[in-house]
Amino acid sequence: MLLFDLMVRFGALSLLLFLAVITASRVRQTRKGRLQAILLTACSLSFCGPLIIAIPPPHEPSPVVLGAAKLVASPNIALSFLFGLAVFTDGFRWRTWHSMLLAAVTVLSFISRLPVSATWGVWDQRLSISMALISAGLMIYLLATVIRGTADDLLKSRRQVRLVFTIGAVLTAGSSLGAEWILPELAKNTWQAFLGVVFAVAVLAWLTRFQQSSLVFENRPAVVETPLDPGFEQLEEALKRDQIYLEPGLTVADLGQRLGIQPHEVRRLISEGSAYRNFSAFINTHRIEHAKARLTDEAQDGIPILTIALESGFSSITPFNRAFRDVVGMTPSAFRREGRSKNLRDL
Repeated sequence: MLLFDLMVRFGALSLLLFLAVITASRVRQTRKGRLQAILLTACSLSFCGPLIIAIPPPHEPSPVVLGAAKLVASPNIALSFLFGLAVFTDGFRWRTWHSMLLAAVTVLSFISRLPVSATWGVWDQRLSISMALISAGLMIYLLATVIRGTADDLLKSRRQVRLVFTIGAVLTAGSSLGAEWILPELAKNTWQAFLGVVFAVAVLAWLTRFQQSSLVFENRPAVVETPLDPGFEQLEEALKRDQIYLEPGLTVADLGQRLGIQPHEVRRLISEGSAYRNFSAFINTHRIEHAKARLTDEAQDGIPILTIALESGFSSITPFNRAFRDVVGMTPSAFRREGRSKNLRDL
């Protein structure tokens, strides 16, 4: 059993280090996927920490190596969470709360790995429980994000990855809990190492298809260089003619029903005919153009922005403001003021 554990453990370490090296080598070569590449590199290195910490005797690491491994392992939960968000959330941007989350989880996790003293024992137990709850909360939130975004996702490959991720997360959590209750300590550690192998192989297969030259992070070009599909042009024409985009809560299935085509065909037309990867982003662009025209119309100066947002197809002012800033680069209020100033200058 010991020999098998070491073989699996060092196999997992080798694969994770290999994944970190080839991902790091692409950081400077990919612009839009740079953040994802950095996070995946950090994830791969961080996952090496627990594998080193749990090396069984008589091959256990020295105190210096053990301390370094604990430090490296501390942010792995937060890094996994942030990498998942970066991959499955279109337009993901690094924000202040991401840094705060990463720092807090790293510090708490590192403290929980310190040797337990007589006076620290009770607090150590509470901290361990807190870390388990934080980890579970982050993974549940990520899983909900992955599932919630499936219907809007226009990329077939990424929808498949969402399904695989969901199944894999459930199976991993279930098997880990089962191993914790059933298996002896060495077997539990071996299972942890085996999961490291599965993770590394799965990510390598997804990102590289086992070819370093094809390492990708599902980036799409800003401009579509291929000729537009006639079907996409017809879809756009119908959207604008009938203003279907003004319907609140419009889904892929709803649009397909209005146009008389299947939802998968709607996804294909939009994905291949434009740079959009997300249905909501595609529809919101049309809604924002409609709202912009109304905000710059002098005859509608007295109409509240909330009314314009609701009549443009948005469910409330918050998603409207967020989508407007993403598309236009300023708030609706600032855009309306700027439009008024321009109208006055034109008089």
